[in-house]
Amino acid sequence: MTPLYRLTAILLIPLLTSGLSGCASYTAVAAKKLDPNHPRYQREECVASVAKKVEVQEDIKLARTVATPVVLLLSAGLALPVVAANVGLDVNDQRTAAQLTELCSDKKVGNEDIAVEVGKNAALSAVTQSLGIMPSGSPIKIQTDGR
Repeated sequence: MTPLYRLTAILLIPLLTSGLSGCASYTAVAAKKLDPNHPRYQREECVASVAKKVEVQEDIKLARTVATPVVLLLSAGLALPVVAANVGLDVNDQRTAAQLTELCSDKKVGNEDIAVEVGKNAALSAVTQSLGIMPSGSPIKIQTDGR
């Protein structure tokens, strides 16, 4: 691979994968599913947590979207370390989503549910990365002012 081709690929792949995506972090999805009329949602602790946790997880998701293809290109396609890092970040995101759900509603999310979701995502990630298709995400906005 020539240096110019490699540089072009490093610059274009993250732009293309982030532009073609529609995924959000699990925390953002969980926040969007919360009932704003629920008494636990009305608490200041919940509202503040939603804003903070969603922002952090969306930033991580966006960084992963850009970093995954770049790292794969620079590592000559060694997907295992990238998949392992993404699994760890998925676990963190799933746990944060579960904590948010429990804080702001009556729902409980068990560790088995988290493990199943992370396992499915790791398998999908391994397959898509080995085929050269990078799953990615883009941030969504969560309204946290109770309206």
